[in-house]
Amino acid sequence: MAENYQYASLEYERVVFEERDPNIINEALLKKGLCHKALRNFSQAYSTLDRANLFIAQDSLNYQIRYEKALTAYLSQQYNLVVSQALQINHFYKNDGYDEIMFLHILALNELRKWEEAKILFDEYLSMNHKNNDNQDLYSFVNKTKLKDPEKAVKISYLMSGIGMIYAGYLGRGIVSSLISASLFTYGIYGISSGYYYTGAFLGIGTFWMLNTASFEVVRQLAIEKNQKLTNKYNSPIRQTILEIENHKLNKKGSIN
Repeated sequence: MAENYQYASLEYERVVFEERDPNIINEALLKKGLCHKALRNFSQAYSTLDRANLFIAQDSLNYQIRYEKALTAYLSQQYNLVVSQALQINHFYKNDGYDEIMFLHILALNELRKWEEAKILFDEYLSMNHKNNDNQDLYSFVNKTKLKDPEKAVKISYLMSGIGMIYAGYLGRGIVSSLISASLFTYGIYGISSGYYYTGAFLGIGTFWMLNTASFEVVRQLAIEKNQKLTNKYNSPIRQTILEIENHKLNKKGSIN
């Protein structure tokens, strides 16, 4: 099956190369993009779709390309591009197409942590789908998020690496690192005060400084990792609600067809 999609992708590229009709080129690019999506090459799918000329006519083909661009951008975690495509669809198609992509717009805004903006759209989304408006509960975290500032974590680490880790939300690692750093610093001061200047300065204070310096990027990444975990925690129930609504819509549409 994978080979079939790859061969089809090459054939669609041949069409793009040989054709001069922009509509045929756009259709070939759409189908090539769908091949890449089927192969789970989402970034490549988006790049392929992005080659389409979307200003020749705002028709159903144009809309489908824009929709697939938004979807593959989301699947490849290019959330700013999802928002861009959603806004363009809202501009060009108004209520004729934006409703179908609103859920992706909300999901992308959530991933970008633009929760205030997402909350407004989510309220509209629930109303549009005749669901109870419980977004006050699902977005109750907005004014009390516990996100960490990676740069602040690094600045705190200048004092002692473990403190930055504790701020980033890793208490155990922070305590261990703080104890090691404190021991090295104490050893250095004790060595210098006892007349062992070389040992105290290089083995104690020097090692302490090297440990702190080496930990800066680690602390930054820990803060980023913690923020991602918190973001997933906040977004998960909203994402689940949206997916349940969209699955229900798909099943309803399938039963009608």
